[in-house]
Formats: sequence, structure tokens, C-alpha cells
Amino acid sequence: MSITRREALELVGASGLAAILGTTRTRAGSESVNKKEWEYNAVSPHISPIEDDNSRIYFGTGKAVAAVDIQTGEKIWRTDVKGGRVSNSPEKRRELFVTSFQNVASLSPESGDVNWKREISTGGNTKPIVASDTLVVAHGTDYRTGTDSKVLGIDRSDGTKIWENELGGDILVTPVLKEGNVYVVTSTGTVTRINTKTGETDWETNIGTAITTQPLSHGNNIIIIGELGDYYQIDSNSGEIVRHFSTIRPQKNSHMLFDGSNVLIPGVDGLGAINQQRGLTWFYATPGGVVMPTSVGKYIYFGDTRGNIHRVNSTKGTGKKVADFTAVSQGCSDHIRLGVSGTPIVNKSKYVIPRSGGLITAINRSGVN
Repeated sequence: MSITRREALELVGASGLAAILGTTRTRAGSESVNKKEWEYNAVSPHISPIEDDNSRIYFGTGKAVAAVDIQTGEKIWRTDVKGGRVSNSPEKRRELFVTSFQNVASLSPESGDVNWKREISTGGNTKPIVASDTLVVAHGTDYRTGTDSKVLGIDRSDGTKIWENELGGDILVTPVLKEGNVYVVTSTGTVTRINTKTGETDWETNIGTAITTQPLSHGNNIIIIGELGDYYQIDSNSGEIVRHFSTIRPQKNSHMLFDGSNVLIPGVDGLGAINQQRGLTWFYATPGGVVMPTSVGKYIYFGDTRGNIHRVNSTKGTGKKVADFTAVSQGCSDHIRLGVSGTPIVNKSKYVIPRSGGLITAINRSGVN
């Protein structure tokens, strides 16, 4: 008889999990060093900054888009165009694409000048996806008008709408692009493959539970995790479910990674490594939910909703805190407001950390690599 991780937790509690499943379970180390270099008040950024050539970051504040020097934290430009989700083009420094709840726009990353801007009927609440000459914009249900979720194909040269595909359920996370198709997940548990050239639906599969974590493309499969921790491998060509088992409960609005051996799942109380044959191999416990991890060499860096930045060895699952903002007071007693809100940028000299409440903070890596 086999048991799931959830059943094991109910039987023996977290401390006995390793004995039953052969899982390495560790907790965040106590080491924490803050060496703040600069801090920028962005007034509620809605997504992680984007690093560009190790020199600047770009982000949306809802009402504007800005560029900041990554070394000094000084503002380079600010453009008054509504945008909470920003994507860089594959050809760096060529274009920035921005979506908001009213429009989609193309900006120059050098100057912030608007190349073009188009109104869209409902809100774009995910990052725009650059698929060759097409910009794919997925947006969720507009509860003000009752408009269903839609995925749009837009000509990236001038913003002209090429196609539109209406879906049921709400789109809460950015779709994943794979070989000319986007895979869109919804709150009703549906996974849909859409051709980025034509906008046509190739297949739909429903897992029966809401999906609030971004899907992951790996090999011939699309990896999906339901909001209660149901793990699915879906054949990207046919939509057939290849494998299904229960694992850790994921953090909403985050994303998975593949480190070469394991699928890394950001959980509500830690980071889990999943071997696709054996299940959970290690689990690194955190004080808060794991927010948008990133991989640099053999380490995984991520923040949690309590305001800590962690570095974890992707092979062993051991790690430590490298920055801690939980004691920082900004006139707000809610620690979640001071938590990390997006993927930290990790370069040779510093961490750049988007935080809840509208702050972007740069921490010197000296001594805390």
C-alpha cells in the first residue's frame, strides 16, 4: 500500500515525514546578513523586475512603467502608460511589452518612448508572451463586465489584433510557451493548447481542480500542479495525462522550475523537489509561502511571503537565509505586506528583491553568496 505525502503528514506530522517517504526535510538556517545598497519605492509593483544586460531593471507600477539602474537604484526613465506586467523581447534592448487591465503597449527599453499602444476589451493580468512575430496576451475574467477569459494574438510590430480565443474559467497565471504553442491553465482546472499563429485550440484537458501555479514545460510534457497539490504530467502533443500523484500544496501565483533532475515546486510552507518517478525527494521548510524561485548554478534563490530570501542547494535541499526583512518596519504590522513579491535578481554583486508594499531593495552579496 502506498500513501501520499498529505496522508503521511496527517499520520505522523512533518517531523516524521522523512522516515516514511525517504524525503530529506530541512529548515531555513539562521544566518542572515542585510547589507542594503539601495532601495527604490515603486508604489506597488505587480511583477518581478526584469534584468537587462546586468545594467538596469524594468517594472510596472500599475499606472506607469519605469527603468532603474541596477547598480545605483537611480531612475533612468518613467513612462505614464498603464502596465503591471512587463516582458522583455528575446532580442534584448529591442522592445518592452506591457499589459494592464486596459491596454497592451510596446516601449523602447532605452528611452521609455511608446512605440504603440492598443486598448483591449478586458484586463491583461499576466505577462505578455513573445512568440516570434506574435505577442500573446492572456487575461482573466472581467468581473465588472462579466466578460470571460480570453487569449489574444497581437502583431508585435504595431499592436493589431490577429486572433482571439475565448476560454471558460479565470486565467490567474501566465501561460507557458513551447514550440509555437501556448498552454493556458484556468481556475476551473482546464489546460488548453493554443496555436500562436492561428489562435486555434488543439486540445483541452481538465484535471478537476483549480490551477493557480504557472505550468512548466519539460521534455515532451507539460507539468501541472493543482491548488491542493495534485501533480500531473500531460503529454504536450496529445493532452493525455501521463502521470498523476499527490504532493505538496503550491503557493498561488508562483512558478515551478526544473533543475536538471527534479521539478521544484514552490509550496505554501517550503520548496519541494519532485522526482518524476519517485515523487518528493527533499523538502526545504520556510516561514512563509515560496515566491517565484530562480536558478543560478547549483543554487535556487527565492523569497517567501514573510520577507526572507533563501539560497538552497538544488541537489541536497539544504540552504540558509541570505536576507531577512521581517523586522523592517514600514508603518504596517502585517508581515505579508513586507514579504517578497517576485523573483529576486541574482547577479555577481547583489540581490535585487521586489517586495510587497512597493519596494525594490538591492542587497550586497559580499559574504552571503
